[in-house]
Amino acid sequence: MACGPGVGGAVPAPMLGDSVIADSANVVADAGLLSVDNQSIWETRVYLVRGGQYIRLGIAGSNTVAPFKMAPQYLNRDVMFYVEAIGAAARLRTEAVYVRINQVVTLTLEKRLRSYSISVH
Repeated sequence: MACGPGVGGAVPAPMLGDSVIADSANVVADAGLLSVDNQSIWETRVYLVRGGQYIRLGIAGSNTVAPFKMAPQYLNRDVMFYVEAIGAAARLRTEAVYVRINQVVTLTLEKRLRSYSISVH
C-alpha cells in the first residue's frame, strides 16, 4: 500500500479498489457525474463522445448502477454517450445532450441494448 506524509506517521493513500466516487457531491462540484443503470444482460464499455473523440469512462457491469466522473474539459457543451457490449455485437449511441459542470446525467440501458433513457439534472 502506498503511503504519504502525515501527522505522526504515514497516511495510507487511496487504493485502486476504493470507490471511484466516495461522495458524489464533491465530484459534481468540480466536474460532472454520469450514472449508468445497466439493465442489459451484458457488461458494457461506456464512452463519452465529444466531436469525433471517444473518451472511455469505464465498464458498467450487467444489472448494476455504475458512477463515472466526467472531466470538466468535456462539459459545458453537447456530448453523446456510446455504449458497446463486451462479448456481443450490440451497441448504441445516445442523442446529444447539453451537460454543464455540476450536473448529473442518468443513462438507463434496457435489456439487450435495444433502447435507453437519458436525463440531465
